Amino acid sequence: MRQFTLCSVILLFAFGCNKQEPVEEKQTIEPDPPEVVARLNLVSSLQAAKGDARRQAIATAAAQVPTDPDLVQSLLEMLKDPGTSGPGRTHPTQVTSTREAAALALLQAGPIGKSALKEKGLPILGEGLKHPDPAIREHTAHTLGRLGPLAKPLSADVQKLIGTDDANVRAAAADAVRDIGVTDVTGLAQLLASPDKDVRRAAAELLARVKVIPAEAIAPIADALADEDSTVRHAAVKALMLAGPAAGSNGAEKLADAIRIAYPAENDPTMPWFEGPEVDYWLALVKIGPAAVPALVELLGHTNPLVRYYAAMTVGEIGAPAKAAAPLLLKRFSDPKEDALVVIEAACALCRMGEHTDEAIALLTKALDSPAAPLALATIPRLGPAGKPLVPLALKKLMDDDPATRFAAVRLVGLVDADTASKAVPDLAKLASDEKPEIRRAVGRVLVKLGRSGSPAAPAVTAALRAETDNVALELFIDALIAMGPGARPATTVLLNLFNGPELASTLRPRVLVAAAVADPGSAEVAKTAVQASGDREENVRMAAARAIGTLAPIPPDAMAALLKLAKS
Repeated sequence: MRQFTLCSVILLFAFGCNKQEPVEEKQTIEPDPPEVVARLNLVSSLQAAKGDARRQAIATAAAQVPTDPDLVQSLLEMLKDPGTSGPGRTHPTQVTSTREAAALALLQAGPIGKSALKEKGLPILGEGLKHPDPAIREHTAHTLGRLGPLAKPLSADVQKLIGTDDANVRAAAADAVRDIGVTDVTGLAQLLASPDKDVRRAAAELLARVKVIPAEAIAPIADALADEDSTVRHAAVKALMLAGPAAGSNGAEKLADAIRIAYPAENDPTMPWFEGPEVDYWLALVKIGPAAVPALVELLGHTNPLVRYYAAMTVGEIGAPAKAAAPLLLKRFSDPKEDALVVIEAACALCRMGEHTDEAIALLTKALDSPAAPLALATIPRLGPAGKPLVPLALKKLMDDDPATRFAAVRLVGLVDADTASKAVPDLAKLASDEKPEIRRAVGRVLVKLGRSGSPAAPAVTAALRAETDNVALELFIDALIAMGPGARPATTVLLNLFNGPELASTLRPRVLVAAAVADPGSAEVAKTAVQASGDREENVRMAAARAIGTLAPIPPDAMAALLKLAKS
């Protein structure tokens, strides 16, 4: 029995040793489906291609997104890709990073792509804004700028990068916020206090785009009025103007301080003062309103009469709520040593407030017969009801010996009501041939505004056309005749002679032709001239001919044929 068992073990061992190992079947690797290969190639192009090839890859990806969810996921993953063209290499029209290519593809893909960007893409890009590599922060900010308003949830985060030390990051962030839109105005205002002038200027440029100023932003904006950079100061002024009453007394005091710096302590009468952005300081004080009155009262005592003049004008604009300034205004126009400019503006301000109006009107009446008449005339349209008794006296100044007074009186005609202005037309007509070209220009502007009610001046304007040497006045007279309509018929022959003559500037010929047609739409000569002009080599003359023919009543057959020919050309 033992022998059998031993033999059996030997046999089994021998059998086991000779047993063949099973042959493994050879594995067959299936190739990726064509759509997967195409997607991989497309992703590769988005990452590595340049110029037109990359732009084409973006367009292709955008077209495929709506039908390929896997591509959407691939593009979202690409938003994490750190690949860029390097620091300072962003470009407004070139794609300079992988994340920019992916973001643009999703943006251009329509609702599906934009939804993916909002839900998953922006959080990824938000992380890129915190990356330790400044080049990646720069290109991420630039990418968000390319997304425009869609990236608004990250606007505040991008804005913070404007205060960074890296110039490339700072520039990219500022450009991006400009395209995305400002959402953190208070944070932007705080950048105005940066020690870096480039940061302050970038913040100021963005502040100019803001539409609403929150209360928390007022203090840093007001502080920026003292900045050495005029761009920053002007942006702060505009912001306080936008804030209006919310700027309060603090904003008004800071504006007053800025005015004291901007204007010299004394006015040099031998040196002309050309107003620049400083005018906005006063406009901002007007917008602030009653809260600005204490600051304005202080400015009414300034040593420079120009500052006192603007302060008086500003409290007048504020009106009745500025009554606290009335005693000082009364003192100003009662002072025999005060500058006439300040005296008259103080009287105007009192009228607008409804304070001491009798004294103010008496002073202005007297001023109309003084060398200060031009100043007094300029205030009349702003006096309100209190100034109505002055209008007849003022219109008599149209025939004044002083050219400045005549000029101011002509401008006044353009500002009074239509009935009053129409009564002044005969005197305006006389001034159409005034020796001063600026007065003739003013007459032309007023007659344009009066339109048909200025028709009684047509003969005088017609006579002035023949002798007019100032092209601006000539152009205005032509426009005035057009505005008069058929009332300008006396000018028809002169207008046609001007059009056909060699002296008229080519830029004025179209206007002259239209003026002739408007003046006499039934004239055979006008129709004949318009038909001839329809074949002129100058396009603007042909256009005027079409307009002139359309004005004719009735339109002769040859003129209609010319018009149809123009329509087909």
